[in-house]
Amino acid sequence: MDILSLFVGLILYSGQMTDGSGDFVSFGMRNRRAEFRLDVGSGPAVITSDPLELDRWYTVRVRRERKEGRLTRTALSQHHRHDSEHHAEIIH
Repeated sequence: MDILSLFVGLILYSGQMTDGSGDFVSFGMRNRRAEFRLDVGSGPAVITSDPLELDRWYTVRVRRERKEGRLTRTALSQHHRHDSEHHAEIIH
């Protein structure tokens, strides 16, 4: 198993309460996948991308609007043009 495939990192977190309770959104990396987590009152939801290749650039966009979350991952070519795109979303 590749040690980098176990890499976990929190990039963004915003929560309603300082004690960690209430609504929240977070974005990070887990097992080479982009991961968007949110709870807007209906319980937690997790949106993940397909595995990301090492040594490749990606653009990842996350969006929350009301009770809908969306993650878009776009792979970039060597010349930083959009190469392929993957969408995942969840509606609570």
